[in-house]
Amino acid sequence: MINNLFKTKNYYISFLILATSIACCFYYNNFWILIVNICQFYWLYSIKFNYKIIILIIIFSALCIILCLLIHKDFNIHFLVINIEKKYNYSLRTQILIYLSKKYSNENTLMLIKLMIFNEKINSDFKQILYDLNIAHLFIVSGLHLNLFILIINKIFSKRWPKTSFLIGILFLLFYGYLLEFSIGFIRVFIMHILSIKFFQKISKMDKLAISGMLIGCLSIYNLSILSFIFAYLALFCIYLINIFIKNNSVLKNIYINLYILSITFVISINLNQKINFLSIVFGYVMNLPILFVYQILFWLMFIPHFELILDLFTNTLVKSIYFISEIDASILIKAYVKIVTIFYTTIWITTSLWIYYKKILKKV
Repeated sequence: MINNLFKTKNYYISFLILATSIACCFYYNNFWILIVNICQFYWLYSIKFNYKIIILIIIFSALCIILCLLIHKDFNIHFLVINIEKKYNYSLRTQILIYLSKKYSNENTLMLIKLMIFNEKINSDFKQILYDLNIAHLFIVSGLHLNLFILIINKIFSKRWPKTSFLIGILFLLFYGYLLEFSIGFIRVFIMHILSIKFFQKISKMDKLAISGMLIGCLSIYNLSILSFIFAYLALFCIYLINIFIKNNSVLKNIYINLYILSITFVISINLNQKINFLSIVFGYVMNLPILFVYQILFWLMFIPHFELILDLFTNTLVKSIYFISEIDASILIKAYVKIVTIFYTTIWITTSLWIYYKKILKKV
């Protein structure tokens, strides 16, 4: 029954997410939220707008606005965990961070461990440099990192013990999700991991993504306004769309994906930093693999004794490299045009989506 409900041809999940975005867009007066799911216009080519769908969108939009008014802005899973830790006056995450702070005297190593492994906020010039270079997203534990761990677990266990592999994946995600303070990226990967079982195998990837977005919104409607949610879902929707339309040319596909992600980071940089760095795509290509390598080294070796000097070598090299490329000034200040640029990108997405819709109707894609 649930498989029939969530088949792609029903489109209800996608419309619920789109309705959520529209409601939150008007409530927050924020174009960002609407941009996240604007790509779903792609599915409109086969939709016949009957009264049931219109009523569904209106009801869910009204429900989202009511939730915005009733639910406290800080309410989320992390908020509940903090209250439990306060009640028992103990936090395992805090104890781990205290232990690592005593273990590592090198400031760069400790800073990168907190930032890259625990998504801990840092107050330093280094953070501002990452924003200026448009590479801050490379230092955040994302779905890519978590999916990589799940892939490793599946490679080891799934052939002989598929149920054990699934259970180990669940336990790993729950523990690491706790260390990440139940970030949006963790919740998305956790939901997608649940939906990977055979019971949900007939649900398309796009619908699974939409379901995870809807559940994240249900956990707290304010999650939809968090930049990590906006970046992740917009990027994933774009990648899925590109994979649909460009199947045989991997080089062209990679170029389009990188340009899309670059455009997203541009707008995030404008909203956070009021700057655009035109060499960010080069910096992203150059630093992507070294950053991912340092992340893996820190993750697997940070608790092992007598590896401090090795980790210090890698972290110092990475930090010095970032400081070095930050000397190349390719940024343009556009403080007075933040809203204009946001509207401009919104217009691009709407135009692109409607073009896809038009081409699909005429069977030209």
